[in-house]
Amino acid sequence: MDKIIVDSKGMEFGYELIKIAPWAYYLYTQNKLEKVITCKDMKWFYYFTKCEEIYDKRIDGSALKHVGKIYEIHTKELDTSEWLPPPYYKFYQNNIFNFEKPLCIISNKYTTEWLLPPINFFNLEVLREMIEYLENKYTIIYNRQTFDIGTWDREEYLELNDFDLLQNYDDVILIQDLMKKYNMSYNELQIKLYPHCKKFISAQGGISIFNSYFSGINIIFAKKCSELRVGSYNNWYNKFSGAKIIVIGNEDKLIKTIKENY
Repeated sequence: MDKIIVDSKGMEFGYELIKIAPWAYYLYTQNKLEKVITCKDMKWFYYFTKCEEIYDKRIDGSALKHVGKIYEIHTKELDTSEWLPPPYYKFYQNNIFNFEKPLCIISNKYTTEWLLPPINFFNLEVLREMIEYLENKYTIIYNRQTFDIGTWDREEYLELNDFDLLQNYDDVILIQDLMKKYNMSYNELQIKLYPHCKKFISAQGGISIFNSYFSGINIIFAKKCSELRVGSYNNWYNKFSGAKIIVIGNEDKLIKTIKENY
C-alpha cells in the first residue's frame, strides 16, 4: 500500500494544528505516512517524519475544508478516528532554558479579525493588571507575533503599543528577545520553550490552539468567534494534551479567573 503525502496547502496556523498535524501523526503511528508538505518554519511540528517547507504565506483555512480528514474545525464534536495530536510537550522536554521562577506565558494578538478591527486581544489596561498580579510569582514570557517573525497568517498586524508598556516590568521577557538570545526561529523557540510552562493565558485564535498542546492550564480569552458558537473549547480542546481549558469573554472575569487559578 502506498504511503500518504500530507499537504497542508499553506492553510492558516490554527487550522493546521487541528486538521493536519494530528492526522499526519496518526498516519505515522500506523506506518502510513510518506511525508508532510507545509509552511516555512513548521518542520518542528513534524519531527516524526520527512517535512518539506514550501509555503511562505498562509491562506484561509476555511477555503481548504477538503484538505485532511477533518472537514470542519468549528464543530461541537470532533471526529478523532484518524486524529492523534503529536506529544510536543513530551518530545521537546529539554534543559536549554533556565528561569528562577515558574513560567507564565501570555500569548496576545492585535490584528484585524475577519477583515474587522481587533476583537479578541488583551488591551493595555488588562496587560498591566495581569502583569502586576503575576510578576512576583512567575517569570512572564510575552508572545505577540509581529510581521517580522513567523509566517504571515492572513490578517493585518496592527500597533498596540504593548511593547512600550512592557519595558516597565523587569520580570517580563519578550519572545523576540529570546529568539535573539538562543538564535532560534520563532517556531523552534516556541515548541522548545513551552514544555517548561504549565500556565498559559491566550487570546483566541491559532495561539490558543497551540498553547493547548502543552498540558497545564490554558485560560483562553474569547469575546467573539466560532469556537464559542459551537462549544469546541469546552468539548474537545483538552484532547490536544489533557490541558485544562478555561474560556473567558470578559476582561474583569479574565483577571478574576487568573487570580483564582494562578
